[in-house]
Amino acid sequence: MLTQVSGTINGKNIELEREIGLPFGAKVIVRITPKRLLLEEKRKLIRQLCGTWTNDLTLPIVFTEIEMGRLNALPRDIHL
Repeated sequence: MLTQVSGTINGKNIELEREIGLPFGAKVIVRITPKRLLLEEKRKLIRQLCGTWTNDLTLPIVFTEIEMGRLNALPRDIHL
């Protein structure tokens, strides 16, 4: 039986987009082929990832610490 079905990696687990009719605990061989995303799918993913910081109250503190570190850092020696 050869079945092709898309799924999503979740750590060491793969969640299939539909049932494939095998019983729980069935042994299978999995061939991983990353799915190419369409441009709109890529844009949606970027919007989702960027939105994760929307309500993070610690974000201004983190960026202030980064900026202070940059201001207080000594210049690096550049050897060409």
